[in-house]
Amino acid sequence: MKFIKNISIVVVLLITGIMSAQVKFEAKTDIEELKDRVFIITELDKTNFLVSDSIVVKYKLFVSHDTGIENWNEAYKPLYKDFEMNDSKRDDLKIVKEAYKGEDYRTVVFKEVILNPNKKGNLVLPAYALNVQVSIPSKTEKNAFGRFKMQKQDITITTDKIKITVK
Repeated sequence: MKFIKNISIVVVLLITGIMSAQVKFEAKTDIEELKDRVFIITELDKTNFLVSDSIVVKYKLFVSHDTGIENWNEAYKPLYKDFEMNDSKRDDLKIVKEAYKGEDYRTVVFKEVILNPNKKGNLVLPAYALNVQVSIPSKTEKNAFGRFKMQKQDITITTDKIKITVK
């Protein structure tokens, strides 16, 4: 009798360990997949830049239809070397549906910066990074209604640096 109880406890522990490992593996896979589900893009208001002109830089967050955003904040403040900067606060966060590379996303312009170049030549706009708490559907766990439970993941998403030529 004792032997059978010990075996059942070992089996339960093994199954629990396997389930836990599967959830951890799933979370790592989902973080890699999130690069296509949640990302930011830098948009400039013009393509020709002059020293005397202002450049409006918009940072736009893209979120796929099956992903949610719980919260976001700046990972760090970018330094706009060779520019005078005016950070305009966005209080009117309007969500817009937009297609990007053949996929539909919900988008929002969450930050807008007005830059004035201090000199001519090749200048670089630094990368911008956000810490984002994302909700994604679990692939294995369902709630009482048969829908997949939402899992929260903390990720950091970053734009690329942008090189511009100021005349």
